Amino acid sequence: MRHLPTHTKHDLLIGCCVSAFAFSASSPAQDLRLDKWLPDSMQVHGFLSQGFIHTSDNNFFGHSDDSLSTDFRELGLNGSWSVQPDLQLAMQVVWRDAGQTDEGGLRIDYGLASYNLLSTESSRLAIRAGRVPTPLGFYNDTRDVASTRPSIFLPQSIYFDANRNLALSADGGYLYGEHRTDIGDFSFNFGLVIPRTDDPDFKSVILNGSSGSVQGDTSWVARVEYESPGDRVRLGITYADFLSDFHASSQAWNQGSFHFNPLILSA
Repeated sequence: MRHLPTHTKHDLLIGCCVSAFAFSASSPAQDLRLDKWLPDSMQVHGFLSQGFIHTSDNNFFGHSDDSLSTDFRELGLNGSWSVQPDLQLAMQVVWRDAGQTDEGGLRIDYGLASYNLLSTESSRLAIRAGRVPTPLGFYNDTRDVASTRPSIFLPQSIYFDANRNLALSADGGYLYGEHRTDIGDFSFNFGLVIPRTDDPDFKSVILNGSSGSVQGDTSWVARVEYESPGDRVRLGITYADFLSDFHASSQAWNQGSFHFNPLILSA
């Protein structure tokens, strides 16, 4: 396994992220009169954040080494729609500027359809398809929800921001299930996906100056979790096999492939 750079090795990272603007609207919303044009089962949310970062060594999202970097900002809009009781659609569009690792531009973080194959008081079985958040560890598939994060920046060895697009989501399909018992709740997530390789920093690391392109290939990821009654204990294990292919644009370079196999134990 080749480790992706985190840019925080031997660093003391001190971060401050200020939400300069946020709005939330779900129909019906009498103050904005959104109930006139939004279905009752649709929600729309938005966020804007500006970060201020200082590190004791190395740079993280701009020139933060012994100085204050403001080169980290995000603007996002997301929504969900329960088309039917068992069918839900969701999408998030984000503009992001994060130092040299992400120099602006709109992208679709996720856009998916989720359908319940089975839904009872104690069990649920569903399929999800599209561009789906990747279930890495506890927080990756909800990392854009501030209340789920234990800190301003998640641990970079697992939830890396330098190659955020690769880590955040992938195109494909998942089988998801959960079951509630007297001893706790059990859940699993298994998916076949095509990794996203559109991170500028990811390409520079893999290509290392060579001429060509990197394209995601068929990969898989699986996660199993347990939560005790009252949510006092939470355990999880994640394993994935991410595969990308290198296509050289010159005969001076050989074709190749890139494997990333994270094994994550969470507690």
